[in-house]
Amino acid sequence: MAEIIKRLDSGDDDSLFTGGCCFYFAMCAHKRGLGKLVYSGTSADPTKKGHAFVITGDGRAFDHNGYTSPSTLVFKFTRIRNSTPRTGSLDEVEREIAAQRFPAEVTKRIFARANEIITKSETTASAPWAP
Repeated sequence: MAEIIKRLDSGDDDSLFTGGCCFYFAMCAHKRGLGKLVYSGTSADPTKKGHAFVITGDGRAFDHNGYTSPSTLVFKFTRIRNSTPRTGSLDEVEREIAAQRFPAEVTKRIFARANEIITKSETTASAPWAP
């Protein structure tokens, strides 16, 4: 948990949301209506839950880095080409977050940072992307 607090304090969003807190970001994006919850596998085990994100209504993947194609984002975490994300549920995401057992204040800060990034991204929501 000390590493998560360090990432929050330093503003290292990439390490924060690819190093244990992607489920928080995905939950915020989903609850704000940006898309359905999905996740990739991991490079060590494609059947395990890796990176959580959302798929928008127009088929784009959205995570803390913005919009891209789903296959690009899944490849980043699995190193498997032409892999598709697996559908997740809100219950699954909530269980992943609860399993971390972070203090309420830390959880609140992670959700707040996720919401800040999403709000900023909403102004560029129609930005083009290349599959």
